[in-house]
Amino acid sequence: MGDVTINPVPQPAKKADNPADVRLASHFVGQFMGLLKGVQLYPPGHSMLQQIIEKFFSELLVLIKEKQQIILRIFENKLHAFDICLNSAQVAGAETLVRELQKRSIRQIIIEQTVSLSDIHALMCVLTTPEETVESVGGAREFMLQNGAEHIDVVEYYVRRSRGSDAAELAELRESDIFRFLIEDPGPVLSREQLRRLYATARHPSLCVELLKAAVGCLREEKKSPLAEDKLILQLLGKIQNVLHDAQFSEEKELRMIVRDIILAFEKRDLLELLLFNQEDEFLAQTGVFEQAVAAIGSESLAELVSEKIVKSEKVATLLDHVKKLLGRFFLDRKKLAGFLPVFKEKLTDAGGKGSGPLFMEICDAFSGGFSLEQDEELSMGTISAAEQSDILQGLEALKSVTNDRTALQARVSSYDTAVQMSFVVQEFLRTAGSKEFFQLSLNELIDYLRIFLEKDAFGRGLELVEFLAQMADPESVTPIERKKCIINSPNKINTALWEKLVRHALSQEDDEALGVLLKQLFMLLTDNFLGIVLKSYLREEIVARNAPVKELLRQHLKAAMCSYDGKLRDESAAGTNRFIDLFQSCSGDVALPYLWEITFHADRPLAQRALTLIAHSRAADAVSFLFRALEHPHKALRVAAVELMARFNYPDITSRVALIALGEDTCLKKEDTDVPLRLAALQSLKKLNPNQFREVLVELQQRKKIFFLPAEDKAILEVVREQLKVIG
Repeated sequence: MGDVTINPVPQPAKKADNPADVRLASHFVGQFMGLLKGVQLYPPGHSMLQQIIEKFFSELLVLIKEKQQIILRIFENKLHAFDICLNSAQVAGAETLVRELQKRSIRQIIIEQTVSLSDIHALMCVLTTPEETVESVGGAREFMLQNGAEHIDVVEYYVRRSRGSDAAELAELRESDIFRFLIEDPGPVLSREQLRRLYATARHPSLCVELLKAAVGCLREEKKSPLAEDKLILQLLGKIQNVLHDAQFSEEKELRMIVRDIILAFEKRDLLELLLFNQEDEFLAQTGVFEQAVAAIGSESLAELVSEKIVKSEKVATLLDHVKKLLGRFFLDRKKLAGFLPVFKEKLTDAGGKGSGPLFMEICDAFSGGFSLEQDEELSMGTISAAEQSDILQGLEALKSVTNDRTALQARVSSYDTAVQMSFVVQEFLRTAGSKEFFQLSLNELIDYLRIFLEKDAFGRGLELVEFLAQMADPESVTPIERKKCIINSPNKINTALWEKLVRHALSQEDDEALGVLLKQLFMLLTDNFLGIVLKSYLREEIVARNAPVKELLRQHLKAAMCSYDGKLRDESAAGTNRFIDLFQSCSGDVALPYLWEITFHADRPLAQRALTLIAHSRAADAVSFLFRALEHPHKALRVAAVELMARFNYPDITSRVALIALGEDTCLKKEDTDVPLRLAALQSLKKLNPNQFREVLVELQQRKKIFFLPAEDKAILEVVREQLKVIG
């Protein structure tokens, strides 16, 4: 990290997991997932659900007595219990649980020894409530607190939520081992609880800034470090990042975001100081703070602070070098720089008078060959035409000489549309970038140009950039793996609606071979999003002429997993939804079930029943769960069909539930005439599932006494009972 050295906290070599501990962790997670499925399956207060909850709670109390505290956590997208990493081979559906937790931004679940049943209910509530509802109240932790959780805590993925610093909390931190850890070398080893508090502090940028200032003040006052204040801040931030990463509290990418937000929370003057003199610091560059600094400081404030610093500096030449580089990093885009320079000229003139003119001209001269700097070398204008380059240089010359009319200056410098030419220049930067930081800057710039092309419906230009990025990200290319990952993640910065326009344009290609290559490139960059966009077009008949190649593309990729689809299948046309159901044959059953369930609400009843039938025929692990849910379906025909389809599953839970329906005692019944078809279907299914229990139910129904001379059962039910008892004999 430049001239600042950060020493990672030494970690002991990881020992192989004890098989007994692995079995215990797997058993606990399996029980936890069983509880979650039970809550999803049965309505509140159901006797079966009460049994599941009580069984889990009794086992939990035995286990937690031994463990003191139980932590379920996600690290690098893997589920950990008792500090043991579990996979799908050890716990079926572990990845599903990870996804459910991540949907609600939950990184850790911490169960204390004093846990109660009300805590379990609060936890299950947050895991079965739609994530939008959870987020609307301030996140999972706040949701749990509102639902009465006292002895189960959750740690969420980092989402910056504004919160001012608290003087009492800061004073308490200054008396803690956390503060000693920052100012002493070596500092005390932090306990798990102290690490959790440090992590919570880091997630509140303004509080962490005050803590860092206090630590730096203490170090400088006691002369414990020869480093300047800005270097000390970076050193302490590195120390915090290292210890939290080594303790696996957060992943590297998220920790960089946390550190970035802490840096951006400094006062504008301090932030500028930190960035201006530490531009070569790799740790600082990796946080991505340079890309967001202008927005945090504001163009007016940036111009004013830089001008003030130049005028007051005793080493102007050295400072100007730093300023040139910083502006180069801040304003890779010429148009953004052109918008800033007039403001800067005005502020510099105000601060330094006429004598500031040569200084401003010197800064402008640094950008005459391009509008960014890398390692003291001016960037080539590349494929920009001589006329365009002349226009740019004339704009800069005009900026040096004309009066401070901001509108006129901006118009003079910004009137040239060089997006196409500059995109070629940035492509070259991307190919040849030395540092990771400059590679990321160039990639961000190229994605901006791609977005501009798509907004202007310049699809030809957009597809050229897609081809370029796909070639760099290709598994066979020489691009380093980490940079390939950056390229593949970069399209997420462009609105999905723009990608949809580009995909629709691509699907209009008439050459099947060219279309095949293009689809491969788009899939490489957009992956799941691309399949979702193609699927939407396929369902809505926007590409009927190209159904064959598109259908083959979808079949090929849907064999492994279903893609995301952000529309409502219940609202699509019957023809389009039928085409989707046809694709189901190529999908993994588990991942397709939620989509088929959505179709059961379609206005076309035969289509809805077809979807429910496919759910039952899929034999997927969750098929029974969806059939149970169908018992509460708003459409009677679907409820009856669900009972009929249960005959395919000879499970005890199914048989007992069908028997309750036949007897008229299940909670899904509405105590109305509409219950009769449901009960008749249940009798037929029970006959197939368990003939002995079927006979017992018939006898019980026959023996029910009349109420005030009225039959205890519906006439249709009694007729079936008599007929079936005659057959059985």
